[in-house]
Amino acid sequence: MFLQEDYRLFQERGITEEQILKQVQLLKEGTLFQRIVAPATLERGILKLTSDAIDHYKNLFEEQISYYQAIKFVPASGAATRMFKDLYAAIELLQEQKPLPEKIEQFFIHLSKFAFYRDLKSVMTNPSLDEALDRKEYLPILEFLLFEKGLHFGNKPKGLIPFHDYGTFSRTAFEEHLFEGLSYLWRDEDPVWFHFTVSPEHRSAFETLLKVTAEKFGITQKVKVDFSIQHPATDTVAIYENGDIVRDEMGRIIFRPGGHGALLRNLNSIDADLIFIKNIDNVVPEWYLEEIVLYKKVLGGYLMSLVEDIHANLVMLDDGNLLEEDLAEMVDFAQKKLFITFPEWFFHAEYMEKVDYLYNLFNRPIRVCGVVKNEGQPGGGPFFCENEEGLPVLQIVEQSQINMNDPEQRKIFENSTHFNPVDIVCYVRDFEGNKFDLEQFVDPRAGIITEKTYKGKPIKVLELPGLWNGSMADWITVFVEVPSTTFNPVKEVFDLLKPMHQPKHA
Repeated sequence: MFLQEDYRLFQERGITEEQILKQVQLLKEGTLFQRIVAPATLERGILKLTSDAIDHYKNLFEEQISYYQAIKFVPASGAATRMFKDLYAAIELLQEQKPLPEKIEQFFIHLSKFAFYRDLKSVMTNPSLDEALDRKEYLPILEFLLFEKGLHFGNKPKGLIPFHDYGTFSRTAFEEHLFEGLSYLWRDEDPVWFHFTVSPEHRSAFETLLKVTAEKFGITQKVKVDFSIQHPATDTVAIYENGDIVRDEMGRIIFRPGGHGALLRNLNSIDADLIFIKNIDNVVPEWYLEEIVLYKKVLGGYLMSLVEDIHANLVMLDDGNLLEEDLAEMVDFAQKKLFITFPEWFFHAEYMEKVDYLYNLFNRPIRVCGVVKNEGQPGGGPFFCENEEGLPVLQIVEQSQINMNDPEQRKIFENSTHFNPVDIVCYVRDFEGNKFDLEQFVDPRAGIITEKTYKGKPIKVLELPGLWNGSMADWITVFVEVPSTTFNPVKEVFDLLKPMHQPKHA
């Protein structure tokens, strides 16, 4: 099945023949739909904190954060192309001398409200930006914005796009993440650690911007930033309808990026206790940070409390000198705090079987996920899903993981009340302080298969289990409701005109 050249390629990428064969098998057999049992709601599955609890966990975080090695992890390799897709469509309309939709007209009317306005004005000389706007010559404006002759935003990652205007300067999404992280992780002495995953072609631009920003704002000693790229070993193969692996004209296997689930390897490389995960485009300017910072501390404090309780149970289980009453208390904790359902056999099992089961149940990575009320956003949400034992477990599930052709599954999905904004805090060490190997807690059948074409022929392409979906399928998962105001993504350029991305006085 494989050529000598293939094995050399596997070795270069750090991937094994066995991994490739597993990918081919998945592509042939198909990944499994995630069977959802019920949406997680405030009645069951999602915790809504009282004002007293919010104060308690905020204070707990502030008191104990100095005992933890914390880091902020931001996937930042995504290109901004989709952010500007409507503007690319406008270029085609202008070239064909067709009228522009009202949405695009509004873009030019409000152009001065974008943080990149000054940069655009500085690169446009013939015609000048003012001249082009006065004459409604929109095509050169878009060309200077998107193409290499100007700002080249169409080829930049979203993290390097100026998001917010501060009057005399602007900040990119990357810079805003630095200041947000400092707002809740800075402890007066040690620098705050950040980890950004970036594409190799843009790494130097991020490093340059970091140096300029740190010096300009005097935070050089306050931040420690690591960059990593998606490892080639996480790329996946594709197959034709007959099961053959897709190769190029030279007969070499074509590898494709494995989706954001590939970043589990990057996450797994981080040596930290607490890891805060947030998407690159979900940031606000400084004057709106207060509530975001509050709930970052609350989620972190709640996780600290959970870790303390779970590790106390593990210490007792590891010691083995427990009474049946102790086991009953642990079961009660798991049911009420973690919404875990036990198999019927457990309650009739022998003492040591119960101890072993509870030990394995608690000895896993832990994550607390902030969720917001569902207001029609596309994407995933919190659900109870059926695991291999047929028991309901809490998971984040994307719509693409669900068989929407099944009326029952569609109804459960449509009855969901909350949305996943990717506001996650993780604890990745066991009770003895050893770092978990996160690769051991993945559901490999939770990948996604999509159909594309290569040279006119249909092919099947595999995406690895999503970072906060199948890649964290076997983690202890807890959901906490956070305000919708903490979720402010920039999916398209027009989102930057929303109030939370504009100056406070506007």
